[in-house]
Parts: sequence; C-alpha cells; structure tokens
Amino acid sequence: MNPWREVLAHIEAGDNAGLVEFVGSLGDVGRRAVAVQLPGHLAERLAEGWEARWETRDRAAGYRIAGAACLSGAGQVAAWLNRRELRDAAGRTDAERILRLLRQRPEEWRRDLAVRLVERLRLPRGRAAWRWTGGLPGWHLAAGLVLQTGVEPPANDAFTAGWVLRMAAEREVPRADDPLLDLMVARLFQATGAAAGLAWSQSWTSGHDIVTALVKLAGDGRLKRQDLLDGCLTRFLSGAAADELAPFVAMWRQLTAAVEEIPVLEFTRLLPSAPSLPAQLALDELRRADQAGLLDDELFGEAVRALAYRPERKHVTAALRWIADAVPGPGDSRARAGNALVALATVFSHDAPAVRDRAVRLALKLGAHHTPTPTPTPTSTSTSTSTSTSTSTPTSTATPTPSPTTGPGPERAADPARAPGRTREADAARAAGIAPADCLTQGWDAVREAAAALPDDLRSRVATVFGEVEALTEEPVPAPVPVARPLPALLPPIETPGELADELSRLPWPDDPALFERVVAALVTFTHRDRDAVVEALRPWWRSEWRQPFDTHALVYGVSGFDRDARSLLRRCALAVVSPGDSRELTAGLDAYALTHPPHDPPLHHLLQRRLREVIALFEREGTVPVLLATPTSPTGHVDPETLLARLELLDGAEPLPADLDQALLRLPRLTTPALAVRADGIGTEAGRRLAGWLRAGGLPDPDVTCVIKTTRTFSYGETRSPQVRVSPVTAVPEGLAGVLAVGGHTSYPQDAVWWPWAMPSHREVVAAHLLAPLIAYGGEGGLDEALADLVHGDGPLGVATATALTTVMGYRRPERRAAATHALVTLAARDEPDGAGFGRLLGRVVGEAVLKGLVKLNRVMTVLNEATESGAGTWPVLASALEVLLPAPGAKPTAALGDLLATAVRSAVLSGARGDVPGLAALAARKGASRTGEEARRLHHHLTRA
Repeated sequence: MNPWREVLAHIEAGDNAGLVEFVGSLGDVGRRAVAVQLPGHLAERLAEGWEARWETRDRAAGYRIAGAACLSGAGQVAAWLNRRELRDAAGRTDAERILRLLRQRPEEWRRDLAVRLVERLRLPRGRAAWRWTGGLPGWHLAAGLVLQTGVEPPANDAFTAGWVLRMAAEREVPRADDPLLDLMVARLFQATGAAAGLAWSQSWTSGHDIVTALVKLAGDGRLKRQDLLDGCLTRFLSGAAADELAPFVAMWRQLTAAVEEIPVLEFTRLLPSAPSLPAQLALDELRRADQAGLLDDELFGEAVRALAYRPERKHVTAALRWIADAVPGPGDSRARAGNALVALATVFSHDAPAVRDRAVRLALKLGAHHTPTPTPTPTSTSTSTSTSTSTSTPTSTATPTPSPTTGPGPERAADPARAPGRTREADAARAAGIAPADCLTQGWDAVREAAAALPDDLRSRVATVFGEVEALTEEPVPAPVPVARPLPALLPPIETPGELADELSRLPWPDDPALFERVVAALVTFTHRDRDAVVEALRPWWRSEWRQPFDTHALVYGVSGFDRDARSLLRRCALAVVSPGDSRELTAGLDAYALTHPPHDPPLHHLLQRRLREVIALFEREGTVPVLLATPTSPTGHVDPETLLARLELLDGAEPLPADLDQALLRLPRLTTPALAVRADGIGTEAGRRLAGWLRAGGLPDPDVTCVIKTTRTFSYGETRSPQVRVSPVTAVPEGLAGVLAVGGHTSYPQDAVWWPWAMPSHREVVAAHLLAPLIAYGGEGGLDEALADLVHGDGPLGVATATALTTVMGYRRPERRAAATHALVTLAARDEPDGAGFGRLLGRVVGEAVLKGLVKLNRVMTVLNEATESGAGTWPVLASALEVLLPAPGAKPTAALGDLLATAVRSAVLSGARGDVPGLAALAARKGASRTGEEARRLHHHLTRA
C-alpha cells in the first residue's frame, strides 16, 4: 500500500496512535506523496454534504496529524491546523502528538510555526466552548512550541486569554515555576477575553482560584505587587464592560492597597461612567483616602457630583451618606460645603421622594452652617486698580470643577511637589486667587435654582435658609400628535407566468397574506387565460420543489402539519396546475389520513383552508375561473364593493367558488351605497342576489362578545390561563359563515394568526376573540403580536375581547413583544375612533382587574402606557379607569409600581388638560410619608383639582 493509502486508512479507522507512528517513519518522498493528496481529499469530503462534514470533524485529529507531519512549509502547516473543520480537535492530547512529530523539524522552522500559531489564535464566539474542550482550541500546541523553542510569542489577546482559559478549564492556578508567568501577567490586564476565565475560576471553592493565586504570588515576592495594582487600574480605565472588570475588582480588593497607594484622581474620574462594580470600588477607596486626609475639596466635590448624577439609586444614596459624614458642621471647609451643595442640588430632581427629601435635609443643614460672604461693592476710588489687575486676580470667578460626566483620566504622573489627592486644576484655581467662599456661593446658587422645581412644602423649607425661591413656571407642553404605523401598500398584480414562478419560488417566511393573495390570484387568472403557458413557466419550480418521482406516502405520513397551513396549500394549488394527476393522488391520501387523524385547527382558519382547497379541486378537475372574488384591494384586507361587482360580472353568469364568495363578503367594508345592491341584483345569479342582500343588510351584524380569563392550577402543569370567550350572533348567520363566530381553543400553529385580521377586517372584536387564546398561550411568538397590531387598522366596534387581548400583550415579558400593544394604542388614537374614550375606559378597567388578579405585571404594562402617552395616544381615559381599580382602600398597601402608573397619569393629564377627580386619589394624596406613590398622587390630585 502506498503512503497516502496507508495514511487514509489510519484516518478512516480513527487509529491516531498508529498514524503518529506511521507518519513519523516516513521519509521525504513519502511525506511529499501524502502532502500532494491530503488537501484535495479533504476538499472533496467536505463537498459531499453535511453528513460528510460531521464525519470529517470526527476524524479531525487524524487529519491534523497527517498535515502537521507531511506538509512542508510552516505557513502551510499553520493554515492547515487552523482550518475551521479541524480546529475543535486541537486539545492537549492533540498537542502532545504533534509536538512529538515536529521535533524532527529544524529549530528555525519550529520557531516560525510557533509565531504563526500564536498569531492565528482566536477567541471563540458565542458560548464558551473552551470550558468543555480543556481550553482555547489550538492554545496547547502554540504554547508548547513557544516553550520548546524559547521564542517570544507575539502580542495576541487570545494567547494570553488562552493561558487563563486553560487553567480555568483544568481547575489549575498559576505556579511560581510557570515559564510563561511573567509575560502572561504583564499582558493579562490588556487582554480581551481573559476575564471570562478569571471569573469562571472564581466560581470554585473560595481561595483556590486564579486571582487569589496571583495575589498570593505577589505576597510571596514572585510577582511585583505594584505591577498588579497598576494593571488593575489600567483595566479600570480601559472602558471595558462590567464582566471584563469584575475579576480585577476582586484582585484589587485582595491586594488591600495602602491608603497612600490609592490613585485618587483616577478613581474620581471612574465614578461618572464606570460600571457599578468598579464604581463601588472607587467609592470605597476614595472614602478611605478622604478619611486619611488625602482627598482635597475639589476632588471631593467632583466625586460626590459624579455619584449624584449616576442612575443607580444606591450610588446617589452613597453620595448623600458621604456628604453627611464628610461635611458635619461649621468647622469644615467652606469650599467642601459648596461642592457638597452643588451635588445635593442635583439630587433635588431624583425620582425617589425619600432620596430627594434626604438631599433637601442635608442641604438645609449645610446651608445653616455655611453662609457665603457677601462680595463687597468696589468703590469709585478702587475702580482703576481692580480693572488693571483683573486679568491676574479675579474676584468672583467660580471654582472650576471637572464635569461629572468626564470619562477616565490620563495615566498618573509622579509629582513630588503636589500633595496626595491634589489636582493640577485645584492648584491652578488657587494660583488664580479663587476663594473658597466663591465655591460656597456657587453651591447656594445651585440649591436655589434646583429648589424651584421642588414641591411647595420642600421649596418653602429651602427658602427659610437659602432665601426666597420662585416656583418654576410650567410652560405649556404641546401634546404630541399620534401617528399611526402605516400598513405596507399592496403590490401591483403579477403580470406574467414567469413572474408568478419566481414569486412561488421565494415565498416569504413567516406568511405574508398580501403576497400570498397576490400569488393565488395570479395563478387562477393566468391558468384561465393560458394553462399551457403557466405549466411551462412552473415546470422548473415543480422539479425543484416536489420530490421526483412523486412520493405521496412521504408527504401524507412524513411531513408534520403538511396540508393545513397557507404555504402548503398554496404550493398544492400550483402542483394541481402543473401535475393534476399527482395532485389528485395526494388529495386522496390526505383525505384518507384525515379520517383517522382529524385536524384541530381554529375555526377562523378553516375559511382560508376551504378557500385554497376549492382552488386545488378546481385545478385537479382541470377547470378554471377567470378571477377570484376575495383578493383584497386594501392593505387592511378589505375588498372594494365596486371591484367585487366587476369581478362577479366577469364570471359571465357562472357561479363563483363558494368559499371565495364567503370570504369576499366578509371583506366588504361596513358602509356601502344602496345603488350597489341594485347593481348586484342585476347580475342575475344566485351570488349576485346574495351580495345584494348582504349590502342591504349592512353586512354581518355585530355579535355579542363576552370574555373572562380563567386560571387553573394542576400538579403537572402548574398555573394555566385560558380565556372563556363566547361570540353570540344577534341574527341568523348565513350558511357557510357560522364557523367564523365559533371561537375555539388555541392553535398549535401561532403563525396562522397573521391571516385572521384579513379574514374579517370589518369585525375587529370577533378577530380579537379568536386571537385571545393563542396570545395567552404563546406570548406573542409566531407573529401573534403583529396580528394584534394589524387588527386595529380594520373596522368594527372594539370591546372586552380587544381590551383583554391588548392587556395580554402589554404584560409580555419581552419589550419587543409589548411594542405591538404600543403600536395598537397609537394607531387607535391616530384614527380618532368614534368611541375612543369609551374603549379607553374599558381597557383601563380590564388592565386594573388583570393586575389585581396577577394576570399581568403592572411594571410591564406601564412601559406600554408610558410610551403610548409620549407618542400622543391620549391615554388619560385608560389611566383614569385603571386608577379607579388599583388605588388602595384606606389603610391598604398600594400595589407595586403604582407610583409609576401615577407618574404616567400626571404626564397624560398634563398633555390632555384633564380635570376632575379620580375616586380614592384624594385619600391617597393625603397620606403622610415620602414614598413615590404618595408624591405622585399629590401631584396628580393637585393638577386635576386646580382651577
């Protein structure tokens, strides 16, 4: 057997040990023979399909051994070993085999390969696969060559991260005798991806992780402790994400920096924008430095202002605690008091009343102890002097302070002339002659300005210390104009059989009713005009889309859910044109299967299925009709009555397809003219007379809809919710349409729901009743949320089913799913519905009851109502009605997130100019305390009852 055949046999057998022994014994000629065949063979295997690709991955270790031993250039070997199909096998065992083989290669060649392998290392994307493969794929081999040859590895974050990931995966820690230790630690603090391994190792038993081991090595003198401190600081200043910083925060804390080692300037600059964990570290260390007298007034002011600006309540509260501890009384620095007042003024606008009130109390305490010195008015005799010296000695310039939004500062520079904690900005201010009293004046001014927006009682308290404060004059806020999200315009009809074939071959997923209706309409029309031309155009599609030879058994018994969705039925329509015999055979098989496996599709979906199946039957018997009646003429799914009459006239006395006529009637608008009924009577067919009667009656009378959500608990499924919906017709329903009013259980195919608003575009409440069960069951998946957003573009009354459906979507966990409810509310407002306020009150009541029953969470509902309010949806009727249900009884505890609901209600009431009263609001507003709920209740009550 020649060398290549022998190598291939070992690879196919998975005999890696035998392969190593064999290729190690090959001479130059044998290795060249293998190298010629190997790349082409692998390319052929990969081209055979996904099964061959999986088999290749299973044999990847053998391919790696063969390539490493037989390919000639270092570049060729590096490229081969880094092929995506072979990379997953690059673990420790693989590295040991290949390193043993490569010892035959020249030293310079191996050094070159080591550099190339290090440069080609890449961190895995997505899930951390390194955890299960023993480290970063390819790292063991690259590191082994580096250690064997002594070459310095090029800078590559993946190599450094791989050093950490390997230890994390194997539950090891750095050793003092690790030859890579010094180089890797020097690069550790800049390497992206290293934090993942550090964090994973911290999940082990406490005290036996990589970070703790590095700190111990520094304590033993093996590593320089200052290098670790400086490295951590560099990482903090890098702007990395929170998960990339957490292990280094732990390292800094374990190093227990002396107070003189705290980099106060850099830590101050971290506070505005650093993630919460390093920001907390910076705060703790700065407070230690402040207690030791190493933080000057300017840096103190910058730090507390930065904390006051942060969105996290805990950091704002920390700023207040620090101010209370660091500026206790009249003996303190006036400049520090001024900086503290500026920070406190920022907190006056905080959302939490308790935090805001505490800031006011602190400001009053500081203001009582620290009063700015009045600036003397210069006399006429000193005017020339002060003017001549104004450029060098300003008398009333405020102390320059860095912006609280300043990002991380520059690297520290040693300056023995500057005391710890002192900044160049502070020294420059002192050199310019800015007095601490000026900083205090700035603080007083900031407090008075911020107090203007405080509630009356707090503003009055501030005025007793800081002087008169004028209330902020509220400018009239123009209400935003709601803009409905437009539906996509209908595309023009398909013009040729060739275009029809193209559209069939690229039907979108999920279903797009407008495009599907366009395709089936063209198929019917073109087949009537020239069936042979359609068959010829569709033949390539038929060969590629349907198994040849045709296999009825596979379609009937092997495809789950086949023949029930619009896509399958539309494809069957085209099959019935191209190959009627195959289609008849398939229909017979499906009908027989349905006798023993009856479908359980929602009743409203049956209408679509009936309509497409009658087209299939028409083509199977090789019949045609000139046009479909129910093809929509509007993006809402409506059919223009004039167009419907014209289509009926095209039939030239023939009767239309029954389900097509049923659907066309349901798609007519609610308002028509009497003349159209007369014209329909004149057609002289049964369909024409039925249309005339429909037009005179004004369409299908609106049924009565009732809806209740029932919650049940079972041992197997826990808590389940299902709607109890009843749609009761007020008059007799025409034959063929009774099913559309029969609301069934939820569907197993939620993607079907995109069709339902198109089935009854003039009866939104009925469609909402059908949507309710799948909306509850599937959480908006499969286009259900979009079906609700499309529903409101139609016509017809809105009632409890629509309100319950909207409430259900408002309560979805994922914000992108809840967005459909926002779109629906804004669309309803933009359309200026006749009973918009009445439906709003109904919706608010349904929302309130759903919250009390635990069916939805108020904080999720609030995001929808808030966004709708800001979009001009006019949500006051909804909010007022919800408050009537949710406001607590006297002495009862308020519902969670009620403060958010009240805040949005204030905004909505201001925009709408609402006045009056909400039952229970005055009692809640009169409660004592500084909770947000009470504060917002007082704001709303004040607005509603003021003259």
